[in-house]
Amino acid sequence: LDHFRKLGQFRARHVALARGAHAKLADAPYTFSRVSAEDRVVVALGAAGTTSINVAGVFADGTRVRDAYTGAIGTVAAGKVQLAVHARGVVLLEQVN
Repeated sequence: LDHFRKLGQFRARHVALARGAHAKLADAPYTFSRVSAEDRVVVALGAAGTTSINVAGVFADGTRVRDAYTGAIGTVAAGKVQLAVHARGVVLLEQVN
C-alpha cells in the first residue's frame, strides 16, 4: 500500500507525468524524463544501492532535487545526481523549491 501511495502522490503533484514530453535518459537503470511547460521530473526504475542518476538536460547543475520515494535530497553535478536507492529500485526525482 505504501508503494502505491507514494506513486499516486507523486503523480498528483506533477502534471508532466500525464502531459509532458517523454525522453529516455539511460538504459541501466532505465531512466526517463517527463517535461511540460510548468513541470519536470525524472524517474529511474531498476536502480540499486547508491547510484548516479542521469538528469542532464532536465535539471541544471547545482539544482537540488528530492527523491519523492525515499525523501533523499541531492544536488545535480555534471548532469547527474547521486542517491541511495530504496530496495524496490524506484527513484522519483523532483526539484526542491
